[in-house]
Order: sequence, then C-alpha cells, then structure tokens
Amino acid sequence: MGRGKTARRKRSRRQLHQPGTLDGSASSDSSSYSQLSTRDRLSSMHGDIAILLMVAAVVVAIATVDDYRGLRRLQEHGIPATATVVDVHYRKNFPNEPEVRFTTRDGVAIEARVGVHRWDGPPEIDDSRQVLYDPLDPVGGVLDRRAKFVHATHWLSAAVVLLLVPLAIATWRLGPRLFGWSRMESWRRRRMGRRLAS
Repeated sequence: MGRGKTARRKRSRRQLHQPGTLDGSASSDSSSYSQLSTRDRLSSMHGDIAILLMVAAVVVAIATVDDYRGLRRLQEHGIPATATVVDVHYRKNFPNEPEVRFTTRDGVAIEARVGVHRWDGPPEIDDSRQVLYDPLDPVGGVLDRRAKFVHATHWLSAAVVLLLVPLAIATWRLGPRLFGWSRMESWRRRRMGRRLAS
C-alpha cells in the first residue's frame, strides 16, 4: 500500500518535470499537470498544497463556528455574576487578556482567564464587570455581558476561510500556472543548465 503510493508520487513528479531538456518550458510543465489524473494530482506537490490549504480552511471554519455557538449558548443560558479583574496577561502585539474572580450561585469561588474576544475593552485590575458563566464549565466559559456577540476575530476567521478555499481550488486546478510557479521553475532550470554548461 505504502509502496504503491510512493510509486505514484514519484511518477507524478516525473510527469511534472519531464520536458525532455534541462531548460524545459513553462508550458510543458503546465500541460503535464493538466493531464494528470485525480490520483496523480493527489500525489503531486501542488495537490498536497491544495489539500493542506483546504484542511486549514476546514479547521478554521470549525473553530470559528464552535466559538460562535459557545458565545450564543452563554448569552442564552449563562448565569450572571459580578467578576473582578485580579490580573492582566500582557501579550506583545496582541490585546491583553483579563483574569477574573467571581463566585458562582453555589458559593464556589472561581478564577478564570477570559479571551480577548469575550471581553469588552482593555482590562484593568480591580475593574468589576457583569459576566455570564457556563455552569458546566465556569472556568472555561466566561463572557463579559458588554462584549459584542460577533467579534472582529470571527470576521477575520471568515476572511481567512474565504481566502483559503479559492486558493486551494486554484492550486488544485492550475498547479504550476498559479502565481507563475512554472515560470520560476523554468528560470531555475535554465540557470542550472548554464552552470552545467560552463
């Protein structure tokens, strides 16, 4: 099984780099890629890149949807409490995250670190806020009641998905033609040919 996949990968590599001469043209690479079967594309470098891009898009989409659903669940079913900022976690080039302390309705003292997208504005020590907490996970599920339901991170994640999906499709369909990769490869081969000739 593993040998067969390795053989297909090597065959697809040869098909992509088999122009006949050391300085093979870019059009030869592009036409070779377009003639590959789906199985051989899966074993090619551009196929691997396309799959990685699509997997990354799926992971980002799942994480964003999961966080969005968590926020909605907190807003609908979260239990209100008064929280006090006891510490601020400073992060270089990123918004700071507060660590808060509050008491649940059962009288249990909780300290929790709140994500920046679940807190409104910059945190300050000793600042008191009304929060909502998840009774099943009071440490991991805390939301500032003043925080926006849809945060900038959600829009950023959506933009990343909208970028990765078309890029993955274009990489799969165009292969070496995308971003002039075939021209770069042709230039590299001509340069190598001149070195060998000299």
